[in-house]
Amino acid sequence: MVFSTSALRHKSFRDLWIGQTISQLGDSTYYLVFLFVVDHITKNPMMVGLVGMFSAIPFVIFGPFAGVLVDRVDRRKLMLGSELWSATITLGLAVYAWFRPEPEVWVMCAAAFLMSIVNTVFFPARSASIPRLVPTEDVVKANALSEATRQVVSMLGIGISAVALGALYKINPDYFFFSAVLVNGLTFLASAFFVRKLPELLPLREEIEEVEATGFKGNWERVKKDLREGIRAILDDPVVRRALPINMISTIGVAGFFVVYLALNREWYGGGYNTLAWIEFSFIFPTMLASLYVGRATVVHPGRWLLLGQFLIGLTVVLMAFSKPFWMMLLANVLCGLTLPLMIIPLQSYLQLAIPDQLRGRVNSAWLMISQAMNPVGVVLVGPILAWVGIEGTLIAMGLILSGACLVGVFSQSFMNTRMPGAESSQAA
Repeated sequence: MVFSTSALRHKSFRDLWIGQTISQLGDSTYYLVFLFVVDHITKNPMMVGLVGMFSAIPFVIFGPFAGVLVDRVDRRKLMLGSELWSATITLGLAVYAWFRPEPEVWVMCAAAFLMSIVNTVFFPARSASIPRLVPTEDVVKANALSEATRQVVSMLGIGISAVALGALYKINPDYFFFSAVLVNGLTFLASAFFVRKLPELLPLREEIEEVEATGFKGNWERVKKDLREGIRAILDDPVVRRALPINMISTIGVAGFFVVYLALNREWYGGGYNTLAWIEFSFIFPTMLASLYVGRATVVHPGRWLLLGQFLIGLTVVLMAFSKPFWMMLLANVLCGLTLPLMIIPLQSYLQLAIPDQLRGRVNSAWLMISQAMNPVGVVLVGPILAWVGIEGTLIAMGLILSGACLVGVFSQSFMNTRMPGAESSQAA
C-alpha cells in the first residue's frame, strides 16, 4: 500500500476523520469562490487581504482564552458546538446570497470574522484531541492521513468549483456564490453528525470537576494562571520556543501570497477563474503525495524536518518569480507542494506528543494566535512591495523571508537534536 491507514482502525479517530473530510470538501469548494467573489466585486486584490485581516483578528483577541477553554471543557462538545455554529453562519450567508448575488464587502468581512471566532475554538480542540483518539505510534500517521485527505478533498473541491460552479458562473452568475455557500453549510451539519459520535474528551486535569461546576467566567485569577502555564510550556520546550518565531517570520512572508496569486493571475494569465484553479491544483496534488510519504517515514528530529521544508519552500517561491510561462508556474507550485508537508506534519505531531494533554489547547491556541497576528502585517506589507518591485520582486522577497527564517533554529543544538517522543533512539532523521 502506498500509504498507511492504520489510524483508521481506531473508531473514534475514523469518525472525526470522516466528519472532517466532508466538511473540508465544502470548505474547498467555498474558499476559492469566496475570494474570487471579493476580488470580482472590488476589482482590487488588496480587498482580499482586508477580508484576511478580519479572519485573523479573532485569533488574536480570543485565541488565548479559547486555549484555556479547550484545556478545561470537554473537547467533543466544543467541536460539536463549533460545527453547528459554522453551519448557522454559512447557511445564513447563503440566504443573504440568494437575495443579493453580489454581496457587499462588509458582509463578507463579517462572515469571515464570525467563522474565525468559531475556528479559534475548533482548531485547537481538534488538534488536542488526536493523541486521545489514537496510540502514540499512530499519531504521525493520523496527521499525515489527515493532511493527505485534506489535499485530496481540496482537489475535488477545486474541481467542483472550476467545472460545475465555473459553468454555473457562465450560465447564471446569480447562483454562483449562493451554491458554494449552501454546500459548505450542509457539510458542516454532516460533520457535526460524526463529531457527535466521539467519546467524551475531557482534558486530563484534576480541576475539571470544579470548572464544570463554576465555569471560568468570573474566575480571572485562574484564567491568568492558565495563560501563564501555557506561555511557560512554550518557553520550556526546546523545539516549540524556536519553531514559534520561525512560524511568525514565515507567516509574514506568505500572508499576502494569495494577493500575489490574484495579481499574477490577472496580469500574466488573463484573470480567468480556471487558471487560478489550476494554479491551486498544481500545489495541492503534490502536497497530498508528500503527506503520504511523511506518514510512512520515521520522524526522529522534527526540528530538522521543519528547517528542511522551510528552506526548500523558500527556494521554490523564488523560482516562481522566474516562471512567467504558465507551465513553469504550475511546475513551481508542484515543487512547493512537495516540500510543505515536510515542515507541517512532523511539527504538528511533536506538538501533540510532547505537550501534556492539559496544556495542548493553550499551546495550540498560542500557535494559532501568533500566526494569525502576523497575517495582517504580511498583508499590509505586500501591497507597497507589489507596487514598488512588482510581482517578480515580491515573490523573491517572500522566498528569501521563508528561507531566511531557518536561521532562527539552525544554530540551536537543542532544536536540531530534540527527538520526537516515541521515536526509536537508533534511528536518524
